[in-house]
Amino acid sequence: MKRTQHKKLKVIKPLKMSQETKKQLKKLKKLSTT
Repeated sequence: MKRTQHKKLKVIKPLKMSQETKKQLKKLKKLSTT
């Protein structure tokens, strides 16, 4: 059980990172347009 949970965590982490970067990119785009 623990091993599978750890693997899931490893997969989820990059997904969260990509979401964060997307948010940052959106913010940057808004800043550049204004």
